[in-house]
Formats: sequence, C-alpha cells, structure tokens
Amino acid sequence: MSWEDRKRKRDNEWSASTAGASKWGYEPELFVRPLPDGTKSADLQSFVECQGVGVDRVRVLPAKKDGWGCVGFVRLKSAGEMAGAIEALSGCDYEGSLLTVTEARSNNSGVKSKEPCMFFREGKCTRGDKCLFSHEIEGKAKGSSADSGEGRKLEPCAFILKGLECYKGAACKFSHDLALAVAAPAPKRQSRRLQYDPNVDLPVLYEDDDIIGVNKPPGVAAHPSTGCFEGGTVAHGLVGSVPEEMMEERGDHNEQDSFIPRCMVHRLDAGTTGVLLIAKTPAAQVSLTDQLRPGADGAKTARKVYVAVLAADPSWGRDSSVIEVDGAIGREEGNSRKAAVREDGKAAKSIIRVHRRHPSGATLATVVILTGRMHQIRVHSASVGAPVIGDTVYGTRWRPGGGGAVRAAADAAATAHRPLLHSWALDVDSPQGKTAAVRAALPDDIWAVISKLWPSISRDPALWGRRCVALVDRNSEGRR
Repeated sequence: MSWEDRKRKRDNEWSASTAGASKWGYEPELFVRPLPDGTKSADLQSFVECQGVGVDRVRVLPAKKDGWGCVGFVRLKSAGEMAGAIEALSGCDYEGSLLTVTEARSNNSGVKSKEPCMFFREGKCTRGDKCLFSHEIEGKAKGSSADSGEGRKLEPCAFILKGLECYKGAACKFSHDLALAVAAPAPKRQSRRLQYDPNVDLPVLYEDDDIIGVNKPPGVAAHPSTGCFEGGTVAHGLVGSVPEEMMEERGDHNEQDSFIPRCMVHRLDAGTTGVLLIAKTPAAQVSLTDQLRPGADGAKTARKVYVAVLAADPSWGRDSSVIEVDGAIGREEGNSRKAAVREDGKAAKSIIRVHRRHPSGATLATVVILTGRMHQIRVHSASVGAPVIGDTVYGTRWRPGGGGAVRAAADAAATAHRPLLHSWALDVDSPQGKTAAVRAALPDDIWAVISKLWPSISRDPALWGRRCVALVDRNSEGRR
C-alpha cells in the first residue's frame, strides 16, 4: 500500500470516529516548548495539572534543536479542553522558560482539519491542488509562488524523530520540524533476522576486537533491499561473524525499502570491489561512522583510495597529473536512482591522480574522495569527460582503436559487466587508538585490463610512484 493510500485510509477511519480516531494517534494533544534540560514527564504533568488542565498522559523528549532543551507532549482527557488548556498554559513561566503551547495534531472537537504539508514548509510542493495537506502556512495559500519545484513531500527525518541530531543539517531532504515528525511518524519497519548465506564469499583483509575489513566481490550489494532480502548481500555473509546486536537494524536511516544492520557503517556500490569495513562493537560503530562521514568542513578523517580505469584522460592534455573535481552532487531530476553534478546538490570533492596514460585514451588513476556522496567517483569522473570504463550508467562502452592488446583490454572490460572501480586502501583509527591500514589487491578482471594496456606495471598500486604512496601517508597533504 502506497504512502498516499495509507494516508487516505487513515483519514477515512478518523472521519468514522467521533472520538478523533485514537487508533491512529489523533488524540487531543498539546505541543509544549521549550523546556529546560532534564525535565521529567512527571514534573511537567504536575505543573500542567496545577493550572487546572485535565491530563491523560505526558511525554518529555530531548529536542536537539537550537534554543530548545526538551519538548513536551501533553495528551488531554477531552478534546473540548484544547482551547482552554492552550490559553491557561501559553506564556507560563516553567523554571525560567516561557512556554509556547500549540496543538500537536490539527484535529479537535470532532472537526477534521489537514496537517501542514511538510514539503511546502520546506518551500515547494509538486502536488498542487491534489495535495492532501494544508498549504496555509505563514500567510501562504495553496497555489502561491512557493507551490512549485521538483520532488516529493518530505517525511520526518528519522534522526529528529528519535530525538537525535541530524548530521546533514540544512542539506537534509527530510523535515526537521519536530511537531510534524511526532504528528506523522515514519512507518515502522518489519523486524527481520538475516540468515547466513554461504554463497557470499567475503575474504577477510583485517580483523581485531572491534573491526573486520573484508574484500567485497563484484556484483554483491552491501545490504538487503527490495529483491534481495533472502540472501546474496554482504550482510548475509556476515551472519555468525558479527555479534547479534550489531546485526540488528540501524534506526538512523530513511531507506524504508532497505535493511541496514548496525555493523554496516559505509557502503560500496554493487559493481565496486574492495575494502569494506564492518563494526563489531557499538564503540566501533560510533568511531567509524564519525570518521567516514564528512565533518563540519565537509571532509572525512578516514583516508580512502580507489583505483579506477578511465575511458579518457581527465586532464585533457594539460601538463597535470592531479585533477581536483569540486562539484556538488544531487539526485538527477526525474530519476532518484541516479546522481548528477548540480548547483543545488551537496558539496562534493574528489582528487584524481593520473599514473599512466595510453594512446587509446585509457587512463589509470587513483582517486581520493574528500566527501562521500552517492556514486561520487563515477559522477565526478564522467563530469570531466573521463567516465569509468564499464560504467553504463554514467558513461558509454569503451570502443578504442589501436592494436590487439587494446582491443583485448576492451573485451576484458566488457566481460566484467561492471565499472572498473576498486576500493584499494582504507586507513581508519580503531576505538583503541591504533591505525587499521587495510588494503585489497586488484581483482582479476581489473588487472586483466591494466596488464594488457601497461604490461610492465606492478599489480600493487603502492608501487605506482610516490604520488600514490602519498595518498595514504598520514603526514602528507593527501591524507583524507
């Protein structure tokens, strides 16, 4: 059942109930803020009752919003008390905080009214008159200039919904309005227990008490999603190797069609091979997440290097072996499964270092990503006219001229049926403070292409020259 169908069904059931359809959470409830840090539900309930308001239940949650320590949700015994309760509590001094009190849900006295459209509150709604929500916010009525743009209505941000701080900030594509988040919670995911899949081969590259580093094979997704819940993913191959608590689902993601276990702190595209780190403990989950996510300056502290075989020279004849690509990345308009460089996207920066060029146009490069955006290397390399060979989404099939070795390399790339992109090196700090330097040797299909184009080159990228070594030198400028 679609989100719109669920909403319509919920509204119909509400209309059939004179009590306000408590089944769907439309009880008469107040939204009270700001409250001092440490406020207890029992204390707030006593305060509200002292103002002559009949209370059924009180909840106090941390707000994680500037200027708000906590917020309270006060469910009243009767919808008829709503107006009087708001008048009695608004402006009251609660331990030094002047309270603002509004309805937590826009339904009272048996008269149904629409909740605000979350997407409109962010500035635009594409559904226009067909939208099931109210657009009468801050003097703006449905059909105003703000009622335009591309995209879907915003669901509540899962971080804010759980009282956590969203690290994406203003770039988050979900609603951060806490009142809306509580009034319209995201649907609960079905609890799942993954079964071990022995067909998923995960060679272990590194392991200590907190971290496992595996070499992800091509064609294997990182975690279950639609079509692969029963097996065939990295997560299925980890069952039994990771404590059960770390195989439980993470609660801080908004991918309703995916099951992402707590141990999965970063991901690789299904077609990309190489180093994938797994957290075995809660401490490792927190530490690795902090290192792999961009910080306030947009950069990550983890140091990660990819090997890529490109279909063209990204420097385009310039006397430069280092190309910096600084282009914001967002979802492609009309296709949420594809990314593109666009002005309204999230900041993204990649450093491409060229190690070998071939007359056919093929280029051997290592790439460091200072941010972690969807398909970042594939999008950035394509944006400078040098897509990854084998990438049918952002590039085209490599059709070089030249001798037999070049044609053989092209055939090998086509046989691989995947982008020739490999996560070679990843350096992170373990919770104990030591550095875990994990390396994954080049896979056979990528090596088949490289060895035909550059027969004398070493299979170890660390030997491709000082520029490559510098990428993983903690004391160099390339450390990221």
